[in-house]
Amino acid sequence: MKVSKNCGVSTNQGCLSNKGEYNIDGTLEDNSLDTRNGYKIILSDGTSVYLNSSAICIDIDGPNKGNNTRGYDLFWFTIKNNIVVPYSRPESFVEYLMYGSNDSSITGDGRSASAWIIDYDNMDYLKLGKDGKCPNGTTPTEQNPRCK
Repeated sequence: MKVSKNCGVSTNQGCLSNKGEYNIDGTLEDNSLDTRNGYKIILSDGTSVYLNSSAICIDIDGPNKGNNTRGYDLFWFTIKNNIVVPYSRPESFVEYLMYGSNDSSITGDGRSASAWIIDYDNMDYLKLGKDGKCPNGTTPTEQNPRCK
């Protein structure tokens, strides 16, 4: 990795956003990523990376762009038994549909988006309505997890 800025474990050095971290439904989850304890860097392509002993957060558009929303430009991973895995992987595809919806009453917080992208190679969870359906009325399935 090419690092353009290394903030180390210092806080408020500009490696992560200080705008807050939002859930996929738009609710504010945390006031600032940049105040968290952990190691922080900005890569040469502008991606911000935060990591501590149990989690990694990737902000694909860096500290000064985007909306800082899980599942849009923030993606979380956890470290289990020295292996990096998506932060939250639902037990079934139906749970993916619930967690991927833009409705916080039935979703998690958007952290399962990392698993969806790895498992299904798309971000169609962003297209799902509160009912878990695509704009065209179809419901994605594990065999066809797309809104086409």
